[in-house]
Amino acid sequence: MSTRLDEAGPVIPYAAHGKHLRGPPASLASGLCPQLAPIVLLVCSNLFMTIAWYGYLKFKLVPLVTVVLVSWGIAFVEYCFAVPANRTGSAVYSPRGA
Repeated sequence: MSTRLDEAGPVIPYAAHGKHLRGPPASLASGLCPQLAPIVLLVCSNLFMTIAWYGYLKFKLVPLVTVVLVSWGIAFVEYCFAVPANRTGSAVYSPRGA
């Protein structure tokens, strides 16, 4: 799937409905400057992933199954920040003909 250029910015094909999007896709941080949104989202993602990876060390008496499930829940929140960050960052920072 390729992205073509238009006067209004890159036209990003949206295969599921045959429609095209202009510019970076909407994200959780759509109100931010497009160049700043991926950075802010990735910082949030990194914070949540650090908590998911190392937060369980403080709860040594909690059963392992509970710790794993809580860590997966935190990692899901991290994923909700990382996916829009990567999608927006790719649209904003990729060269205009790629």
